[in-house]
Amino acid sequence: TPPPLIAACQLIKMFDENWNALTLNELATFTAGRKVRFTVGGTTNNGTFDKARFTINGTLRAEVTNKRPNTDEYFDEFTIPTGTTTFSVNAQLHHSTLGWF
Repeated sequence: TPPPLIAACQLIKMFDENWNALTLNELATFTAGRKVRFTVGGTTNNGTFDKARFTINGTLRAEVTNKRPNTDEYFDEFTIPTGTTTFSVNAQLHHSTLGWF
């Protein structure tokens, strides 16, 4: 029998518009109108990931298929709204066989 299909999401990362990695302290200095790029990648022993979706501050955003340059990490570009000073970010990947996880 074939081995079980294994897939996992990896760490969510943050970048500015020029793909410079951001720390939480740096993100805390961003004000309304600034853009942040959140990325997520994953690993699997079979099949592929074809898209991702992010939930930012409780709002499920549109699916994304764009990838961070030279990586397999999907990204969503988020413009910080007025009055937002904290962030809660979750991400899901879509696997060709397993679906969303």
